[in-house]
Amino acid sequence: MFEVVLRFAAGGPASTGEWGDGETAVRKFRAFASLYGDHAATTITLAAVGRE
Repeated sequence: MFEVVLRFAAGGPASTGEWGDGETAVRKFRAFASLYGDHAATTITLAAVGRE
């Protein structure tokens, strides 16, 4: 499983998504980075979670 987490403020609420396919997760991560990456406090993370 792969998880993308988007936060607009440190410690703030998060928008998350999980995908079983790594290519889909990377595509979503890149889309979030393109849309929100220029916001100063925004963090966007992509991580493998659980067992593969």
